[in-house]
Formats: sequence, structure tokens, C-alpha cells
Amino acid sequence: MKNKALKINCIVVIVALLCSMLFVQAGAAEIIENGTCGKNLTWTLDNNGTLTISGTGAMYDLSSSSDVPWYSNRSSIKKVVVEEGVTTIGVYTFYYCRYLTSIDLPEGITTIGDYAFYNCGSLTSIDLPESITTIGDFAFHGCDSLTSIDLPEGITTIGYEAFYRCYSLTSIDLPESITTIGNWAFCSCYSLTSIDLPEGLTTIGDEAFASCTYLTTINVDEANENFSSENGVLFNKNKTTLECYPAGKTATSYIVPTSVTTIGNYAFYACDSLTSIDLPESITTIGNWAFC
Repeated sequence: MKNKALKINCIVVIVALLCSMLFVQAGAAEIIENGTCGKNLTWTLDNNGTLTISGTGAMYDLSSSSDVPWYSNRSSIKKVVVEEGVTTIGVYTFYYCRYLTSIDLPEGITTIGDYAFYNCGSLTSIDLPESITTIGDFAFHGCDSLTSIDLPEGITTIGYEAFYRCYSLTSIDLPESITTIGNWAFCSCYSLTSIDLPEGLTTIGDEAFASCTYLTTINVDEANENFSSENGVLFNKNKTTLECYPAGKTATSYIVPTSVTTIGNYAFYACDSLTSIDLPESITTIGNWAFC
């Protein structure tokens, strides 16, 4: 009887060990694809959907999305880990990785390239390291699950259509270092209600805040030498050009100040609540698509 019990106990132990080994193997990440993505950079993709980029230096800037090394595996990528030593996120890098939900970026990254996160619809937030200086054109275009993004101090440029159609973006803090906001940079950010423009801002592109249907207020730092605001409406510094009337304002009428000589391009674009606008005698120029 003792031998039989000992035999049963041994079997139980062996089964337990086998189950434990199987569990570890099932949970362990297995590399399914790998390659290079820069002169001194390599990448691996595991069976859990984690793409890891390692090495030193810049990623390749590609000429089209189909040139991305992991192009055929885009739908498998759920998480991206960029290790320390990588200095740029290249053009088209994560283009249309629609199941990507999180990304870890190290200090040392300076540039988010054009189209880098284009239409990454499952990305809800991203923390950008303090070393970032440039966000390229279309970088986060169409990231319509993206609710928040922290822009680091030191960033100077937000590119053309960088956050276009980020429908869920409710707020964004622009650091003092920002000098340039490109054309259509925040166009169609429907959930954005207000934005504060910093002292050093020198350039705002056409339609940068157009079609932001809940945007009611654009504030400008009083020390800014290029722009000003009055009742949430954006002007140039001396109020001779009306740059942007926020589309989310609910007033049905608006009286343009008598100092204004120019209505800028797209100035009243998609301002659906307005039924009348009084223009002063001083007006000499009305820009393209001003009342579209």
C-alpha cells in the first residue's frame, strides 16, 4: 500500500511539473520576426504582439508605408518598446498599426517623423520624452482614440496635419518652446474646447484649428509678439488680421473690430452658429475659404 501511495505521489508531482513547464512555455514570448530598421538598429516582434527596437542612432526614413520592415505584420503589433539609444522615429514607421495600444519611448528621441503614427486608431495616449523637438507632418493624423498627449518642453515644431482628425483629444498643453504650428495641425479635433498659445509662437498655419466644433476659446500669452486674442478670437498682434474665430462659439452674430483690415484664410470656417457678421469699413482683404 505504501509503494502504491508513493507511486501515485510521484505521478502527481510529475504531472504538476509538466503543467508548470507548459504554462511557462505558453506564457513565454517567442520571437516570430526580426530584422533591421536603421544603420545600427534592429527589431524583433514576438508572439505577444510586442515590437522591440534596439541599438543606437536614427531609424530609416522610408519613402512609402509599404517599405516598413514589419509591414506585413502591422495587424499583429499591440505594443512598441523603443530602447534607449534610438534617436528618431522614422517616416511611416507605425503607419496604420491599427491595433497598437501603447508605446514606450526613451529619453534621447528627438524627432517623430512624418506619418509615424498615422491612423493608429487604438492608441489612447502617449508620453513623449523631454528630448523631442519636432513632431512631423501627419504624425498622429487619424488617431481617433487618442484622448491625451503630453508635449515636452523643448519641442519647437508641430507639423502639417500632425493631429488632424484626433476626434477624442480633449486638451493639449503647448510648451513655451513651441514656435511653429503647421497647416491643419489640429483641424477636426472635435473634442478640443480651448487652447493656450505660448509666448514664443511665431507661426500658425492655415486652418490650424478649423472644424474644431467644440473649440470656444483661443488664448494667447500677453507677451507674445506675433499674436493676440480677444474674447477667445485669434488675431495678429496689433489686431489688423482676424486669424481664427473658434467654430464652437455659440453666438449667432459677431462684430469684427474696427482695427481689422484682413480676414485671414479659413477665419470663419465651419462656424455653423453664426448667422450674421458685421464687417468694418476698414476691411481690404478677405482670405481664401474665409466663410466656408
